Amino acid sequence: MKKWVYRIGGAVFCLLALLELVLRLGLGFGKPLLMQADAKAGYLYQANQEAKRFGKRTHINAFHQRSEETTALPAPGVRRILCLGDSVTFGTTLCDQSDTWPYLLQKALQQKVTYTVEVLSGTAGGWAIGNEVGYLQDFATFGAQTLVWEIGTHDLIQPFAGPDVVGHDPQFPEHWPVLALQEFWGRYTWPRLRHSLGQNPAATPLKLNEADQFNENMHEFSQTVQVVIRNGCQVVVLLAPNANEVLPGQRVSSMASYKARFITICQSFKVPTVDLSVLWQGKAEEKWFRDGVHLTESGNREVMKCMIVDRL
Repeated sequence: MKKWVYRIGGAVFCLLALLELVLRLGLGFGKPLLMQADAKAGYLYQANQEAKRFGKRTHINAFHQRSEETTALPAPGVRRILCLGDSVTFGTTLCDQSDTWPYLLQKALQQKVTYTVEVLSGTAGGWAIGNEVGYLQDFATFGAQTLVWEIGTHDLIQPFAGPDVVGHDPQFPEHWPVLALQEFWGRYTWPRLRHSLGQNPAATPLKLNEADQFNENMHEFSQTVQVVIRNGCQVVVLLAPNANEVLPGQRVSSMASYKARFITICQSFKVPTVDLSVLWQGKAEEKWFRDGVHLTESGNREVMKCMIVDRL
């Protein structure tokens, strides 16, 4: 009997060891992107780190951006564009850095001009307008001539994402886990299992109702846009739609009235808007979306095309 116990135990150990190696060496688990709390931006990716997950590379530079290494200000003769946004612009770790739309935009613009173009990506998954305002308060615009501010439909009423999630939510680790298996279970497997069992954690109650949150977001947005423009930086807003706003069989968005008011606010500051829900109407394809919000590599290419043709 004891012999069988040892054999079964040994087989289980070998299986777990093999799975650990596959997860760590093959898929990139065990070394996730690390986060840090920030009073103004809520949270940031820790500076100077690189990760490869599912074969897709992510590099975070010294300024917490998903961009290659850069300087606080551009060199003479360099045209710099700062992209600000959430996971739609960040691209998620399922998208290689070279396939994010800011990277594609830099490559495409560089082929059109003789001077040097640099496109930076100041972004983080889960950021709301308030977090993005905080990032600008922390770091300003890095001497960019243009700020491209990506704002999704759902962002219009999204509250500030606070720093308390860092180190507590498995999506926001501040240290590497001991095992890749630990991350795979805690960050991916258990949340999905809990969801299938109907044991989702209770949502944090909102401090403001929908309308008040929209007004607060617009107040922060308006104040920030005025400061950026006064400092000589052009602002362009990229309105990113949810998939159900542009794909066939779509339903009318409950956010339509907020979106209309937001566009009016942009117009009052003479801020151009690139509204993908209009540009993609009747043209969008399911392959452009990874889920209801995030874009695939082909979706990112379509964003890049709209930015070049429409505003840049």
